[in-house]
Amino acid sequence: AHLDPHLQHPLKEVAFSTDPEHAALLNHTTYAQTALFALHIALARLLHSMGIHPDAVIGHSIGEIAAAHIAGVFDLPDACRLVAARATLMGHLPTGGTMATIAATPDELAHDLAAHHGQVSIAALNTPGNTVISGPTEPVTQITTTWKAKGRKTRTLTVSHAFHSPQMDPILQPFQEAISE
Repeated sequence: AHLDPHLQHPLKEVAFSTDPEHAALLNHTTYAQTALFALHIALARLLHSMGIHPDAVIGHSIGEIAAAHIAGVFDLPDACRLVAARATLMGHLPTGGTMATIAATPDELAHDLAAHHGQVSIAALNTPGNTVISGPTEPVTQITTTWKAKGRKTRTLTVSHAFHSPQMDPILQPFQEAISE
């Protein structure tokens, strides 16, 4: 309910729609991120109702905002406004770019990333030996092809944007403005 005023369609209608066209909106980053946030909060509240109270919480990406809310940094309306602003701005960026996981450490990937002059970045570290990279499709594909040839497991992620890469930079100023109000 706190997300809906910031979205074009109510999140519950999108998430549980039986209309394929309406349900497909859940694949768009605006709704995927807000739905993930809602799920994170619902799971945290479920654990709380079962008497499970964490001493600390962490998160990555949208999970950071969920963790901050659970930790009491943001009340729910402010957290929802932050999530919706971020998701909507990211959703308005031109689509494109690629993300991929590579069974390699950030140190092992450093040379390959440097060769692309800041176009490709580390988006996440899933495990100490599994790194997610993000950026324009051509250099990300070149890097994954190189590592696959070395016998390392790689997987291209199904994403609409190169999240956590310099391709997100155009939303930084509008995001700051949106959350400063």
